[in-house]
Amino acid sequence: VYDDWRSDAVVDTMVLDPENIELCLEEFIDSNYGQQMFGKHDRPASVGITGEIYFVEQHGPEVILALSGKFWHRRETVLGRAAMWLNARMPEITDVNVEDPNELLDYEEIIDDMTGEVLYAEDKRA
Repeated sequence: VYDDWRSDAVVDTMVLDPENIELCLEEFIDSNYGQQMFGKHDRPASVGITGEIYFVEQHGPEVILALSGKFWHRRETVLGRAAMWLNARMPEITDVNVEDPNELLDYEEIIDDMTGEVLYAEDKRA
């Protein structure tokens, strides 16, 4: 369904609820596009992509997702693509965010517990 939408921008809409959010995320992850983006699929996994996206909760018209693992794409791009798809399927969505803004950083700073100094930045990209 996601791949058809990308080619003609028309898709059936559905009611915003947790079950439909989960269903739409699966459509996104299992699409031809998602098969290049998420570590659940053999091809991206073979080059070190371990990235996952999953539904956390819904607050009215706001959807909270979580990102984990390594992506080739920027994490903001992954969230943005998911948000566009969810909004196309459930137009009443007003915001799609992550639970923790640090999930959108492509690098994680590793900090020394004793000194508070940044030891190094760990790349969260594949």
